[in-house]
Amino acid sequence: MRGVERLETDEIRKLAALEGTHWWYRERRALLARALRRLAKAGRPPGTALDIGAAGGGNTRVLRERGWRAVAVEYNADGAELTRQRGLDVVRADARCLPFSSASLDLVVAFDVLEHIEDDRAALAQWVSWLRQGGTLVLSVPARMSLWTAGDEWAGHFRRYERDALKALVEAAGLRIERFECYGFPLTNITEKASAPLYRRAIHARSGSREVDRQRNNDRSGTDRRLHMRMFNVMRSWFGTSVMRMFYGVQSLFLQRDIGSGYILLARVP
Repeated sequence: MRGVERLETDEIRKLAALEGTHWWYRERRALLARALRRLAKAGRPPGTALDIGAAGGGNTRVLRERGWRAVAVEYNADGAELTRQRGLDVVRADARCLPFSSASLDLVVAFDVLEHIEDDRAALAQWVSWLRQGGTLVLSVPARMSLWTAGDEWAGHFRRYERDALKALVEAAGLRIERFECYGFPLTNITEKASAPLYRRAIHARSGSREVDRQRNNDRSGTDRRLHMRMFNVMRSWFGTSVMRMFYGVQSLFLQRDIGSGYILLARVP
């Protein structure tokens, strides 16, 4: 994909439409919306929120629509520019220097971010330090190393997570887990395997440095929609919408079983 700074307005609109249509993005918006409903039901009203690794700002929009004063954080320049062009507040930040003070936030949201960071323990500790007492973290990560494919390499992942190890990591950061789900079964399990050959071909040629390759893959993972665009018309059709609705219903039956492709948890600062 061309640099975001050179995208035309119609392309930006199509990317936004893709995120509202494609099952992968819709699923994550739905997961976040469900977590926010749980917070509201528990008597935790909207406050200040941070959407880390916002990419195009889809989760930031969900937060704002539900009354949260949300700011997006994006490490990649193209992702930050795309978010800005969509009219959202965004901080373009270095992973080692993020401009937020301790105990200043009510909610931190990080969807599919932690697996991109080598020192995940330090990153998580930093995020938790920004939460007030009683503040909440909503976190999602890819599940189980046994499901590793070329798609993970394409995205610049360092790892997928195991249930017990993820719980231990979150609790060691000083959080109490209130909800833990394994989502994606069976659709994401199928599509990750099926798309692996496409991602294998799309991986950049080796530059001679594994870390350079990983960073390059990492940077483009939040804004490169070329593979998803191939199914754009199908996904927004009546047929595509109906199929996705069916799979969402099936998924809800298995959230407490460790057979999906992703974990989402809600944890609170005691």
